[in-house]
Amino acid sequence: MAQLAKLLAQRFPQHDGPTMAYGVRYMEPLVFTPPRGLWGGRGLVTLTTFEKWLGRPPGPAFHVDDLARRYLAAFGPASAADMRLWSGLAMRETFERLRPRLKVFRNEQGVELFDLPRAPRPDPSLPVPVRLLPDFDNILLAHADRTRILPPGKHLGMFSSNGVMQGSVLLDGFVRAMWVPARGGLVITPFDQPIPKSERHEVIEEASRLLDFLTPGEKHDVRFGPVKS
Repeated sequence: MAQLAKLLAQRFPQHDGPTMAYGVRYMEPLVFTPPRGLWGGRGLVTLTTFEKWLGRPPGPAFHVDDLARRYLAAFGPASAADMRLWSGLAMRETFERLRPRLKVFRNEQGVELFDLPRAPRPDPSLPVPVRLLPDFDNILLAHADRTRILPPGKHLGMFSSNGVMQGSVLLDGFVRAMWVPARGGLVITPFDQPIPKSERHEVIEEASRLLDFLTPGEKHDVRFGPVKS
């Protein structure tokens, strides 16, 4: 970023270099290059353009209707307010335009939720496996109403003092704990109450699978930290 700011300031001396550099970062399709962007990688932020990295230019921009359908394919059923929070775009007119081609529900509060007609809708009684989600996983950021996955008031506890979201542990489809990598393993920190012994084995198994992916061939240790209220 410093190099980009310097080059831009030389070319456009009437404007502030760092401000222009941040404008490029947020308006142009860029790629984080190694060692940043890798598991466990550290180093200064280095960027290059999408086209230079992949050897081809970006495709044409999505029409907002296509973007809405793709959003619903990933996160539906969802409301117009949900997608507005995720995208930063006003979506009410888009959803009204798509209404004849969408499945419409209402939640317990009477809010309209939209989904693709053929989207899978599992039986509510279906067992939900334990899952460990990474920092800033989209499923935690894709809805205005996060109570479908996050207990009320718990989202603040997922952020560190400098605003970094921690990894989360889903039990029965809800966030019940956080996880952070530690030397040789993972530390699981539950919310409000300890994870029951009947569920700990499944948490350890899932955490071990993640560790096998992050550091294959090494010994792993999954530890449970004190309850965070």
